[in-house]
Amino acid sequence: MGKNPSVFGANELKKLEELSRVIGVQVPPHFISYSESFLAELMKWNRKMNLISRGDEQRVIERHLFDSLCLLSVQPNLSGKRLIDVGSGAGFPGVVLASWEPNVRIFLVESRSKRVAFLKAVRRLLAMDNLVVVHSRVERLSESETISQPIDIVLSRGVAGVLALAMALGHMVTLNGLFVLYKGVTIVDELRNGKERAQLRELGFELETVRPIWQNRTTLVVLRRYR
Repeated sequence: MGKNPSVFGANELKKLEELSRVIGVQVPPHFISYSESFLAELMKWNRKMNLISRGDEQRVIERHLFDSLCLLSVQPNLSGKRLIDVGSGAGFPGVVLASWEPNVRIFLVESRSKRVAFLKAVRRLLAMDNLVVVHSRVERLSESETISQPIDIVLSRGVAGVLALAMALGHMVTLNGLFVLYKGVTIVDELRNGKERAQLRELGFELETVRPIWQNRTTLVVLRRYR
């Protein structure tokens, strides 16, 4: 893994320390170097394919990397967990979380071939054994032989609806396991639908919306499997 120019300026490092303080977990010593290598590879591939918008290239740390860490406000300790990142795309949040915690196992699920190629390139570059790239659509994921054991957390950043994901993957989540969906603030209005909440309870999930404990545009929709 080669040395890359630092993309973490003084403001970014300060924000990272603040984030660390509010979740009560120290920034892992390897996180910045892994993130710099990952983002450098992302920018290289982004010249050839649309992984993130051109406008986000200058704001990638705030818009994507820090946003990916929102899961830590719900589950600060990922060590020993098994996660699925549905529609991983450019590697957010899965690659970022794997860079933060080497003792987590994360399955990056992506249906688009070009993005699968990018994710595999990142895995090779970072030499991260805790990442597994799975080329599959969500509705066919349960047929995959790659994921054979129960999952602790299913993540989705802007992909599919709450109920659709719970119906497709609910049986793969362990008791007390979580679905954590990264959504915009308007999701609160969408979830006022009593019928959808009732259907989620029938599937064995309790639903809540969580604002990350640091300032962020994202709202987390959290489903906890209680039976």
